[in-house]
Amino acid sequence: PYLERVLAIEPTNQRAFSRLKQILTATERWNDLERLYERAATNARSDGERVELLNEIALAAEEIMGDAAKAIGYYERILSLDAGHVPSLDALEKLYEREERWKDLAALLERRLGSAEGDTAAEIRLALGSIYLDRLGEPERALGHLEEVLLARQNDADARQLVERI
Repeated sequence: PYLERVLAIEPTNQRAFSRLKQILTATERWNDLERLYERAATNARSDGERVELLNEIALAAEEIMGDAAKAIGYYERILSLDAGHVPSLDALEKLYEREERWKDLAALLERRLGSAEGDTAAEIRLALGSIYLDRLGEPERALGHLEEVLLARQNDADARQLVERI
């Protein structure tokens, strides 16, 4: 209660935040920890600080609380503040796949494709080809990506195999 009162008066008090975070983590009071981070993010002085706080609670939601939906929500909020935040993009890619959110995964990969080059772009296109073909039932979209892979890497066995199935 004392530390919460300190934070109510002075929301950016780093010592009170850190100590309360330790207490809540040690006692496994995850909902209270989440509320603490939400308040801190709301009162953050900059978007960079807000991103850092949201990333910490996203990691806790994903790894400690085991709540993929909450983690996804936090990572998406981070991307609304910093569209190129690589840890959030990586985490969302993994979570969307695990949660079988194929449309979201395809949209994320399309977004990443915009800044990818060379082998990285080919790998993303290969993944998109597979998702569009096998998960979303959109063979024409799959074919477009797979043709691009084969233009860059004529002997790509995975791309050839997927094209043969279309």
